[in-house]
Amino acid sequence: PKLLRFRGRPQELSPKARILQWASKIFPSLGTPPPFDRHDWTIDRCGREVRYVIDYYSAPDEGDNPVFYLDVRPALDSIDSVVDRIKVATKETFAQLRERAKAARQENEVDRS
Repeated sequence: PKLLRFRGRPQELSPKARILQWASKIFPSLGTPPPFDRHDWTIDRCGREVRYVIDYYSAPDEGDNPVFYLDVRPALDSIDSVVDRIKVATKETFAQLRERAKAARQENEVDRS
């Protein structure tokens, strides 16, 4: 991967950050301060240009060390990016389901013995 270009957009909330801010008005438990910065990076991924949205969130300092969190994800501006986001979002769930199915098969084999 190679960085082709980036654009700082500190005054613009990403769609996800905007939705989270709106949702926190209805569900206060979802409330977090908005990101303090946003960048859009365009990456060359094996000959394909992929735009990523990066939201920067503040966190409490740890002693003298500043802390912040990044929310990095492909922008939803192509079918490939949508598929990538779905894969990442479901990867852990499907891994857990496979493990449960494997354990159930092994348990059934023991019961048959």
